[in-house]
Amino acid sequence: MAALAEPAPATPQTHGLADDGAVSERPQTQRALLEVRGLRHAFGGVRVLDGLDFSVRHCAPWARATARGESMLRPALTLCFLLGASACSKPAALPRYGRVPNFSLQDQRSQPVSMATFAGKVVIADFIFTSCPDVCPLLTEQMAGLRTRLPSDASLAFVSFSVDPEHDTASKLKAFAAAHGADQPNWFFLTGGTSEVRRVVTAGFKQAMEAEPAQPGKPRNVLHGTHFVLVDRAATIRGFYRSDADGMRELQSAAENLAHEPSGS
Repeated sequence: MAALAEPAPATPQTHGLADDGAVSERPQTQRALLEVRGLRHAFGGVRVLDGLDFSVRHCAPWARATARGESMLRPALTLCFLLGASACSKPAALPRYGRVPNFSLQDQRSQPVSMATFAGKVVIADFIFTSCPDVCPLLTEQMAGLRTRLPSDASLAFVSFSVDPEHDTASKLKAFAAAHGADQPNWFFLTGGTSEVRRVVTAGFKQAMEAEPAQPGKPRNVLHGTHFVLVDRAATIRGFYRSDADGMRELQSAAENLAHEPSGS
């Protein structure tokens, strides 16, 4: 990390802070502002920087006004720092990517499921098929871990869509869920007619779904999206998240925020 440069001396006619937040020649003023800038420097690479920049730049007039009374300068700068840090501690609003259309499918218990089933719930969805040898078990394990880390309340639902509905019957999905410890009351493994599944996966959740031509001696394969999709209580998509460690952390944080967000926000 580069050393924090000393500020250049200001002109003798000014005291406190210049309009752009520069430090004057007063040693006590310099020391107080350097403390704030030192704190800002320590947060290098973190989003809180924006708030700290706000605190230095936009609180400069207040600090300049109090510079004549040195005992007031440090509290002024400290409060500005806290206001800036507090402002950027709020999570950024999640984007909106359109609504998920209604659908008619069935779950691993052979129960009918539609988007209306999840009315008022935050939904986390992924896309798998039971004969997938590699990525699908991993996605299911990631979803299972996420489920244990999120609050266990009725406002969250987990949904795994089969992208091979022609072969994934409800009983096969139930066996797959049981094998991965995923046959839980708020976790739905969905299948149905191929055209209906394709419509909701590709047009609704904006994910790929394409069966590869059968090849002798090779297992069946379906190309499909590997992102998790976050949907809010109003059935609006709010994010697509990778299945790596960073993506899962981001998804957990976003899901927690949505779970505490009032309906209709």
